[in-house]
Amino acid sequence: MVTAMQTIIVTGAAGFIGSAVCRYLRANDLARVIGLDKMTYAANREALDALKNDKDFTLIERSEEHTSE
Repeated sequence: MVTAMQTIIVTGAAGFIGSAVCRYLRANDLARVIGLDKMTYAANREALDALKNDKDFTLIERSEEHTSE
């Protein structure tokens, strides 16, 4: 029986904890991962270098502010 792999969204993906969660999920092939990060002072793109060629990992960087009026 083949089961579909889950997709998990990790916020703060380029931070210390978020990057560790992303690396763990992909290293153990537990889920596809969509990483979201605002890329502030705490973000570290190098923490995700191990995943840059992983087809089941996507990083979405959001640096602009969105406000509703």
